[in-house]
Amino acid sequence: MNKKIKFLSGAFLSITTIPLIAASCDNKSNNSAEIITKPQTDHMDGGNGDNKNIPPHSKTEQGDQPNGNTGDKPINKDKVETEDEKKANKENAEKVKKIVGELKDAFATFHSLQDFYDQINVYAKDEKINNLELAETNKNKLLLEDTKGGKNKIKLNLGSTLFDVTLGTVFKDKVVTKYTIEGDDLDLKISNDNKFEELNKNGKKIFIKQIGYSLINNVNSNIVTIATMPINTVEVLKNLPLKIQSLFKVFHGSKSSRISNIEKWNLINVTNISEAFSHAAEFNQDISKWDTSKVRNISGVFDGAAKFNSPLNNWNVSSVTQMSSFFAGATSFNQDLNLWNTSNVQDMESMFQDATLFNGNIDDWNVSNVNKMYLMFGDAENFSRDLSKWKLNSNVETDNMFIRAPKVDVKKLASICCVSADKLEKNLNNKYIQTKLCVCLCLFLFQIITKSIRRVDFFF
Repeated sequence: MNKKIKFLSGAFLSITTIPLIAASCDNKSNNSAEIITKPQTDHMDGGNGDNKNIPPHSKTEQGDQPNGNTGDKPINKDKVETEDEKKANKENAEKVKKIVGELKDAFATFHSLQDFYDQINVYAKDEKINNLELAETNKNKLLLEDTKGGKNKIKLNLGSTLFDVTLGTVFKDKVVTKYTIEGDDLDLKISNDNKFEELNKNGKKIFIKQIGYSLINNVNSNIVTIATMPINTVEVLKNLPLKIQSLFKVFHGSKSSRISNIEKWNLINVTNISEAFSHAAEFNQDISKWDTSKVRNISGVFDGAAKFNSPLNNWNVSSVTQMSSFFAGATSFNQDLNLWNTSNVQDMESMFQDATLFNGNIDDWNVSNVNKMYLMFGDAENFSRDLSKWKLNSNVETDNMFIRAPKVDVKKLASICCVSADKLEKNLNNKYIQTKLCVCLCLFLFQIITKSIRRVDFFF
């Protein structure tokens, strides 16, 4: 949503730099082809102002994937398989071939052989196949661009059963979206550019059969980003591709109240979910089981999501630095968030602006590293929590933090208004500073002053 214009100039910022301490004033063909190796490109999370390198094929990343590679074991040729094991492995090899056949177009030139294996292994484990191995020596080779299919042949094994699988189209830096439309389930459609302007005018329900995503080259970062889904999407695959690092605007403007399978997504490598459900006016689905432990940017996730009111208290936000506009305009949201570890957050600008029902428990948040809080509770008409335990850092910007938030108890927030003695002499002619001084020195004077001054403009 559009942020409101700040009401005060920078001259007032010095007032808001005091720790907030309560009561303190201080196949197509089967032709095999050599798979070439390309230079690896560092990937970054693409979060606003958050630029930490994430190598696309790093051992750390792959080792963190619970459903991915757990370390390829060499084939034990000395092990004697029983006839039942041999039979099971051969049967499972056919199942794996079927899986690969269904996902043959789901890879791009930024995938390595190891990435391919990690992804296929997720689906294999869904089928209770737990001994699939990649039988390739150079696991870091990148897939070869192939617009017709059949060039990328990969060796796998199950026990002593060695077999090849062949991929279909492999596009440069992108995986295309495949989908069906309500009433025509057999007609699989492909979006080569992952854009859906015309489809969004259709109004019919959309079922995603292959999730599109691409490598986005920014000035300072490269990040694998999911495509924005059609606004009438009602179902996606239950397995989020492991290479995806950003869910930026994935369901922006969605008209669906629920999108089947997203609650099952594994966000193990995702660092950015900003604006994921922005302006998804009908959306209200439980996604509390998402693993957000690596996410750093959650700005605007539910910005304008007017009906969203599902619990999120179990989210791990310990890595998050950006929270601006998270619930801005989420006019139905009113859940406790007291379990959140906000110690690394730097930006909470407009976080609950226009969240007109919000009055959830956030009393014990650690906001010591937050630099931006302006308009944080602007127009949050029902917010009345006691935040006197909060300790603000000395540089935090709090302009209009509580503007048009009439239920806030100013007496409990007296410590926000305190002004240190070394700044008073420079600002004695400012009526707002004087008002804050009265709050700081004598609360009963504040009660008198507020009869004529309805709100202290810095915060109210």
